[in-house]
Amino acid sequence: MSILLSIVTINYNNKAGLQKTLQSVAAQTDGNYEHIIIDGGSTDGSVDVIRELLEDENYARHVSFWCSEPDDGIYPAINKGIPHINGDYCLILNSGDYLSGNDSLQKINRHMFDEDIVSFNYYRVGKGYRRFTTQAKKMTPAFWYLYDGLNHQSCLIKSSIQKTHPYPTDYKIRNDSYFFMQLFLKYNCTYRHIDETISCYNDQNGVSAVADKKLMETERSELLKRFTPPQFVDDLKDYATLYIAVNRRYKGVKKIISFLEMLHTVREKLHHITKT
Repeated sequence: MSILLSIVTINYNNKAGLQKTLQSVAAQTDGNYEHIIIDGGSTDGSVDVIRELLEDENYARHVSFWCSEPDDGIYPAINKGIPHINGDYCLILNSGDYLSGNDSLQKINRHMFDEDIVSFNYYRVGKGYRRFTTQAKKMTPAFWYLYDGLNHQSCLIKSSIQKTHPYPTDYKIRNDSYFFMQLFLKYNCTYRHIDETISCYNDQNGVSAVADKKLMETERSELLKRFTPPQFVDDLKDYATLYIAVNRRYKGVKKIISFLEMLHTVREKLHHITKT
C-alpha cells in the first residue's frame, strides 16, 4: 500500500534553490504526497516562485499549507510546519535540496516498511560534482560516536514521532544530530535503510557546509556528553586521532594493530553502555 508522504520545505531568501526544490516535488509521477512550505518572510522573490507554481492545479492540490512570515531560523521554521503534516511519514526537504528524479516517490513506495525512521541514499551536489552517498545500513550506538549522523533530506520519519518530537533549538548547527540521537539513544526508535537513491543534498549552501567548523566540533562534543560518561568521550577523542593517523598513512603494522585494538575497546564500551 502506498504511503502518504508529508514533505516539509523551509526557505529564506533562496529563490533559485526554492524553485529547484519545488519543481522536483511537482514533477513526481507518484502523487501520494502533500507539500508544506514555510517561508521566513523572504524579500528576494521567493514568494513569487511559490505563487507561480501554485497556478499549476496538479501541483497546487498537493500543497496543504504554506506561509511567508518571519521566524527564528531553520529549526523553528521546520517546527512551524510539523503541526500541519497529515501523512504517514514526514520528509524534511529544505530549499536548495531536491528529489533526485521524478520517480523518487515511486522508489519509496516500491517497499513495504513500518519502522520509525527509514533512510535512503542521496547525492551530495556542489559546484562541478555530484557524489553518491549512502546512509548507515544498520543503526547501532557506535554510529553516533564515530560518524556525524543521518542526512534528513533522505530520511522518512513517522509523522506520529515527528509531531511528538519536534526539532530541538539548543544549538546553532547540530540540532539535527541532537534530534536523531535522542530518537535512537533515548527513545529506542526502530530503523531501516533501503538501498534506493531519492534526493540531492546541496553541499554548498547547507548549514553544515557554511558553518564554523570549530563550533561544529564543540557542539558535537557537547552532544556526546549528553549521552555518554566523560571518560568514554575522552577515549573516543583518542580513537578519532588514531583513526585519522591510520587513514593518512597506511604504512606501519604497529599503527594498524593499535587502531584495531582501540576499535575493539570502543566496541566493548559501547556494548557495556547499551546493556546498562
